[in-house]
Amino acid sequence: MAENQVFICVVVSYIIQYIQTWIILISEESNPQKTKAYGFPGKVYNGILLQKMLARSYLECTNQCIRHIDCCAGVYNKVTKECSLMRKSDNNEETTHSFHEDDDCSSFLI
Repeated sequence: MAENQVFICVVVSYIIQYIQTWIILISEESNPQKTKAYGFPGKVYNGILLQKMLARSYLECTNQCIRHIDCCAGVYNKVTKECSLMRKSDNNEETTHSFHEDDDCSSFLI
């Protein structure tokens, strides 16, 4: 029985790492607006760089993307604390999004 419980915990832990993360942020106090962001741990969004900055967390990076009118993804590097605000590439103007692997980063689609 204990082996089954350990296996289930490992599977649940693995699934949680890859399930889309929901972040609800308030964009402005005077005009509250809920925005959903979908998280992709270990992935870097392939797009066109709008701006780079330092951020204290992925939440701050995602919030900066929400506030930038052309941003569709925030990429946060947890090692360097660098936040890259991205827009869709010219080849991805419809709904297609692509990523590449990087264990130090997480991407958040807005």
